[in-house]
Amino acid sequence: MVGRPRVNNANYQVHDQHIDPSVNQEVLQAVNQKFNDCDPSAWQRMYKLKLIYCHKAANFQADSKKDPDLIEYRDKKRETLIELIDVLDDGNAHDELLKEEVLRLSMVMIERNIFRTFSNKNNKNHQQVDPDEDEPHLEEAWPHLQLVYELFLKFMMSPTIPNKVMSANISKSFLVQFLELFDSEDPRERDYLKTILHRIYGKYMDLRPYIRSQVMNLLLLVTYEKEEHNGLTELLEILSSIISGLSVPLKQ
Repeated sequence: MVGRPRVNNANYQVHDQHIDPSVNQEVLQAVNQKFNDCDPSAWQRMYKLKLIYCHKAANFQADSKKDPDLIEYRDKKRETLIELIDVLDDGNAHDELLKEEVLRLSMVMIERNIFRTFSNKNNKNHQQVDPDEDEPHLEEAWPHLQLVYELFLKFMMSPTIPNKVMSANISKSFLVQFLELFDSEDPRERDYLKTILHRIYGKYMDLRPYIRSQVMNLLLLVTYEKEEHNGLTELLEILSSIISGLSVPLKQ
């Protein structure tokens, strides 16, 4: 019986912060391999290398549609993200992938993809936009962003990863930046953000006080500074849900 190939181990350590450009070929090798074609003992390394491949945000601007290299990367990254999600349902994922080290590296990839500055914040006419009359700006990178959010949800909802491990990998800095994303003009993104924040609040009790305070701070800022905010409806829904779950004395 012919054994399944393993990923080349080389002399490379997969780090969560720094990527050695000299290992690009190893990353590409992993991306072009499928988990089912490799021995499960090689999955964790493959997963980490595939995560590195997805670190870079793809260019979805109109002028990039003529660049074959950019088109290839966009397509390959989307394919890789789908693979990173789907393999977590495999029986071998429990022993090989659903580990804190993989989770930590996954969070790095998630942060590098979702945390960004919205162009509307640099638009002087932003305050003149009427959400009831103007078409919302739909995020060009949504084919990738949606999958990144799905991967985040996949890790959060995994019964294999203890709640204390997951919550330890969601920092206060992460939550602050996550809440800033609610100003996205894309209603699809705000819907995912609302779902994820509900899950975080519901599962990780140690994060609840900080989430409550940050949501309140953001709402007060919008109210008293008279700032326009695209996610006001979603934030009020979250606050309403939080209040309904409090005990009676705290509600009063």
